[in-house]
Amino acid sequence: MRILNNHTIGSLLLAMIAGVFSMPASAGPTWPEGPEAGPLPDSSQKINGAGPILAISGSLGGPPIPGPLIARGLGGDFQDMYLVRIDDPSVFRASTDPDLDGFADFDTQLFLFTGPDHPDGPGLGIFANDESPSATGGESFINGNVNDGSMPPQLIANVHYFLAISGFDSDPGNAGGAIFNQALPEERSGPDGAGGMAPIENWNSNGDFGLYQISLQGVAGQTLCPNSDINNDGITDTADLGILIAQFGSPVSSLADLNADGVVDTADLGILIAEFGVQCP
Repeated sequence: MRILNNHTIGSLLLAMIAGVFSMPASAGPTWPEGPEAGPLPDSSQKINGAGPILAISGSLGGPPIPGPLIARGLGGDFQDMYLVRIDDPSVFRASTDPDLDGFADFDTQLFLFTGPDHPDGPGLGIFANDESPSATGGESFINGNVNDGSMPPQLIANVHYFLAISGFDSDPGNAGGAIFNQALPEERSGPDGAGGMAPIENWNSNGDFGLYQISLQGVAGQTLCPNSDINNDGITDTADLGILIAQFGSPVSSLADLNADGVVDTADLGILIAEFGVQCP
């Protein structure tokens, strides 16, 4: 069982409180998690803005805290997922390794999945890693290459991807099984698991948790689409309305919670109606 010291517990509580009461931040060199990033594509956090993103800072809160947080959909927190744009695949990397300006006070894992505008469809596994070769505390590293002999799809410039972080040993999967077969801790894996041909649907278990900073290279915020473009296809339309209606009343972290108040309701519907027909510049 993992024991947290008072400093870590205090830091986690401060990070979670900031996440509940703050609104999404503008993209800059470092993107703070702000409102809780969810674990799957439909609850991921969009990183808005056209400029480069050098890092993402956030926290995995771990087990549920009794009380109103659970009603707000902020119960257990063991995985975070972000929607980013890879603008330069040749230099892409994401890492929690301190040698690469990352940080984590727990044993991390990193994963990359196709985004909503990828030609193969969203949610398909591309890369996974448990431990960076230079890691001393279980930090992780992914880039545009694998070392396990698999053949993942090549990264495409200016296309969006889902970047996810979890604690060891929480792995993504679907009805077919695990998406990645990570035989060795330092393996940079492609989608070679039994479920590797299908999109992510779930996570197999709860994992480690704590504070993190994912250092990034070759990554930018998504193009300046309104939050009401829930499926990120470049226009706010009936497809986005359908997603919002399907999640109406849900307290679970969701991209359809347009004002980030913890529930999908009439306020979010009003935002979508006001922005209906708006296209990305």
